[in-house]
Amino acid sequence: SGHRRYRTNSNNDDGDVVMTKVENGAVAVDVSV
Repeated sequence: SGHRRYRTNSNNDDGDVVMTKVENGAVAVDVSV
């Protein structure tokens, strides 16, 4: 816990990535991890 999962809108990203902060174009998807 303590990590938030975000989905990036970048075409370079193939799926979800776990980030500790919201980057440009990132949307929160799940925080249960």
